[in-house]
Amino acid sequence: MTDFQIPNARASEEALLGALLIDPSIMDKISVAPASFYDVGHQLIYSTMRVIGSRQLDVVTLSEMLDRKGKLEWVGGQSYLISLVNKCQQTYNYEMYERAIIDTAVRRRVIDLCGSLAGDAYNEVKNINDSISVVVSELVKSAKPKGGASHISDYLKILYTEIEERAADPKEIYGLATGMKEFDRITAGFQRGEEFLLAGQPGTGKSLLAFQWGCGMAENGYAGAVYSLEMTGVAMLRRRLSALTKIKTYNLRSGVDMNRYWNQVVKAIEAMEKLPIWISDASNWTTLQMRADLSRLIQQNNIEWFIVDYHDLLGDPQGTDAIEKSSHISQELKAICKDLNLAGIVIQSLNKAGYHITPTMANLSGSTKVMHTSDHIALMSVDKDNENIVHLNWDKVREGAGKRSMKLYRTDDYPAFYDVAPDSTAGYND
Repeated sequence: MTDFQIPNARASEEALLGALLIDPSIMDKISVAPASFYDVGHQLIYSTMRVIGSRQLDVVTLSEMLDRKGKLEWVGGQSYLISLVNKCQQTYNYEMYERAIIDTAVRRRVIDLCGSLAGDAYNEVKNINDSISVVVSELVKSAKPKGGASHISDYLKILYTEIEERAADPKEIYGLATGMKEFDRITAGFQRGEEFLLAGQPGTGKSLLAFQWGCGMAENGYAGAVYSLEMTGVAMLRRRLSALTKIKTYNLRSGVDMNRYWNQVVKAIEAMEKLPIWISDASNWTTLQMRADLSRLIQQNNIEWFIVDYHDLLGDPQGTDAIEKSSHISQELKAICKDLNLAGIVIQSLNKAGYHITPTMANLSGSTKVMHTSDHIALMSVDKDNENIVHLNWDKVREGAGKRSMKLYRTDDYPAFYDVAPDSTAGYND
């Protein structure tokens, strides 16, 4: 007969308590109840933390309150509280710790309920139908996930507050402005919680445009992250430096004639260093790892957007073929945007049918889930008469029925895009 251990997550309990002592603001982001902790000492520590609140919580305050209750030594003393900090390797994994605690608490609850029902089944005096009804009801309550359905009034309160705040400070660009005027007029800026999918024919400059948007948002004070799975971070920044200094990338790479440009380079790099942008050019990211890293960056740097270049290079192992993998990745990226309240810009490739025509979202590579999960889909194509003009056409917009196309001018000498008026075929607005 197999011996079963009572489900518990002691290590996750210690890690979560340690995370709260390192970053008390996490307390406002979790919903785990004290009773969900397996260790009764941890229950007391956590409930005391809740009483103190996120603004005043630290090891000293926690120790003093437990001492006043006569429970400090009972939970292990101040030395144990300090050791909890060392047992938390990564504070941005707090959601994983919380899930483990809740999951094992639910399992213990199920064991208790089923044990109670088994006892009633043996007791023939009990009305077994009543016992079943009670236990089934409790099991359903136990199965309610975090984020379970709430009454409509909860969401109406959020909507009312949003409208009230924006009415007090009305703005045409109420999202994350990129500084690209025509684009911001069309989109009202990138919206947090939404995924913007950018696709296009090869050579249209998808990565260049996405990073330019990111730099524009950063220049407007919106912090963000870039996951460049295809291009190195240095190559990406070299192109941006070229656009800012009007020095050709050839000169930046070769060093030819660079001595006469040195002051421009130094000035531009000093300005770029101040941008609130975090970059990774590692090629082995999965959506799960990315979610954890973005959670960390939200806590540490208050980021509001992220770029993935590009969708199909993510290394999620799910799925037996490319279509299933693509479906999984698209759903996970959308969930990251929604759950973490970030504006996501995801670059996607086209299938071969979209290379030689004006592409639509039907030409996106991978699963049809890619087009269904995205909030916005914009596609790039080169103008038939002027190769320096790129058309950006929206094929899906979650909200709004306004203008859905624009023209962008790109230079031959410096890698950058500029707004072009709808009736213009030459020139650009710098």
